[in-house]
Amino acid sequence: MKRLSIYFTRTCITLMLLISLAGCTRMNQDSCLNTDINQVGFTDGAAGKETRSLERYNKDCARFNISFSQEDYLIGWNRGWKQFCHPNYATGHNDGAAGIGITRVQGIAARCKKKGVPANTTDYQMGWKKGIETYCTQNRGKTLGLSGKANPNVCPTQYLSLIHISEPTRLLSI
Repeated sequence: MKRLSIYFTRTCITLMLLISLAGCTRMNQDSCLNTDINQVGFTDGAAGKETRSLERYNKDCARFNISFSQEDYLIGWNRGWKQFCHPNYATGHNDGAAGIGITRVQGIAARCKKKGVPANTTDYQMGWKKGIETYCTQNRGKTLGLSGKANPNVCPTQYLSLIHISEPTRLLSI
C-alpha cells in the first residue's frame, strides 16, 4: 500500500512538472526573426482580445538581439480593434446561419463603446438577418425536437410559427 502511495505521489509530481513546463516554451531564432509584431497586434485586436505585454517576446528573443516595440504592437492592435468594432456582413450571415444570437454583436458594441471606439454593426445585422432565415426553419425545429435539444432562443418572432415552438422563454425582435 505504501509503495502504491509513493508511486502515485511521484506520478502526480511528474505530471505537474510536465504541465508547468509545457507553458514555458521559448521562441527559437526563426520565430523571433519571422514575428511581425504589428500583425500580432492586429490579430489580437481583430479577435477582440485585450492588449498584451511583449515581455515574453522580448525576453525570448533577446538572446538573438531581437526586440519588439510595444508601439508597433499597439498600432496593429488599434487597426484590429477598429475591425472588431465593425463586424461585416459575412460574419453576421455566418453567425445567423449557425444559430448564434444577435446578442453577440450587441456585446461587441458595448465593449467597443467602453473603449471609446464607435461600433458600426449595420452590415453585421443585415447579414445576420439573412443568415438566421436559414437557421430558423421547420426542419431545424424538427431536428432540435427529435434530438431532445432545447430551442436556443435565437429565432425572431416571425419565424416561431415555422418551427412550431410554443411559449418560447424569450423572443427576439429584429
